[in-house]
Amino acid sequence: MPGPATAILTKRAAEAPQALTMGARLASGLAHEGAEVALIVDEATVQAVATSGLIDAAGLATEGAVTVIAVRALGETTQWPTNLGFDTTLVFSVEQHALRIFPAIDPLRSNSSLGISDLGDRARRRLIQATSFRDRFNQPLFIAREYTGAAGEWAEPSIAQDELASLLQQHS
Repeated sequence: MPGPATAILTKRAAEAPQALTMGARLASGLAHEGAEVALIVDEATVQAVATSGLIDAAGLATEGAVTVIAVRALGETTQWPTNLGFDTTLVFSVEQHALRIFPAIDPLRSNSSLGISDLGDRARRRLIQATSFRDRFNQPLFIAREYTGAAGEWAEPSIAQDELASLLQQHS
């Protein structure tokens, strides 16, 4: 994170509300001085304080802003609560990172209540389609065996063309 950074840490969940209050005051003061502040809150703090406290910590100042970011380490199958009361939820993806797709955000598990929902639904359907295409055409390459450990696979052009036509037909 560029610029000055401060961490307020607690060892006990009972101290989380006080730590959040102190962090929010510090962040607000920095924002009033023109800084763009990210107040990053871990899962234990999210569970220990009311969501309204997190929302109250965020906001705009005359010159800067405070953005509250709730973080949680998720397993591949773990479900994040559907509504934390925030406008946007971004889920970072280890798979996207491994594929060197940045920002490494999982577009299917992330959501936003901002904007037109129909547009979001259409975009989500297109992303699902793109994922199925990527999965189909992401075959092991012979030259990459040394790095991936997976033997290469050969796809017959006529079969690949038929499969692509079928995928396009399914998703149209």
